[in-house]
Amino acid sequence: MRYLASEKLEIIRTVEGSHLPVKQALDMPGIPRTTFYLDLSRNCAAPLTAYYAQKENDYGNETHSRI
Repeated sequence: MRYLASEKLEIIRTVEGSHLPVKQALDMPGIPRTTFYLDLSRNCAAPLTAYYAQKENDYGNETHSRI
C-alpha cells in the first residue's frame, strides 16, 4: 500500500513517540521495517521535500519566468 507524504510523516512520528520497540509498533499496522527506515532516512535527509518529486510539466513551453 502506498502512503501519502503526510501519512508517512505521521507514521514516523507515531513510531518514534511510541513506548513500544520499533518492530512491535510497525507490526500493528503491518508496515515493513525496511520501508519505515527508508522513509525515515529520506525524511532526515530532506524534511517535507523527501516525498515530493518536482516534475517539468511544460515540456519546453516557457510558462515560468526562468532565465
